[in-house]
Amino acid sequence: MSQHDDWGATEFPANDGGGSSDRLPDWILPDGTEAEFDVLEWAKTTSKAGNKMAELTLGITAGTKTAKIYDRLVLKDTCQWKIIQFFKSIGELSIDWSLVDGAAGRCILGIDKHQGNDGETKHKNVVKRYLEAESKRAVKSKRAEKPEPQQEDTGDDNLPF
Repeated sequence: MSQHDDWGATEFPANDGGGSSDRLPDWILPDGTEAEFDVLEWAKTTSKAGNKMAELTLGITAGTKTAKIYDRLVLKDTCQWKIIQFFKSIGELSIDWSLVDGAAGRCILGIDKHQGNDGETKHKNVVKRYLEAESKRAVKSKRAEKPEPQQEDTGDDNLPF
């Protein structure tokens, strides 16, 4: 395991102490990078605005680099496009949350740039968009290679997923 296996999970300063602040740290993949992902875990949760959402932890592979990044699928009409994109990327034509554990697909990464609480510019990789699966069979075969993870029951059966 390299020191940057978790390079997308934490926000890092825009520069490592030297050089231009426009230079990205080496653990940030360039904007537009196509990557494979595996859903490592997901949870039913609520956004700050009070909307139901699924919070995903994704294992990302792009070339020889691996990372862990987070994405949120908010259950709201204006965000429905992203949920549909996600399910198509894992080879599903309908929304079935029981298929999310261990799912695999492809995505395009972007870079989120914002000012941290310390006033420094921070960068992190984010999912820009999910790519439609080439075939359902390819996605299913990747799923079959993984052991079945156990989802903790939250007891909230009123959530639509």
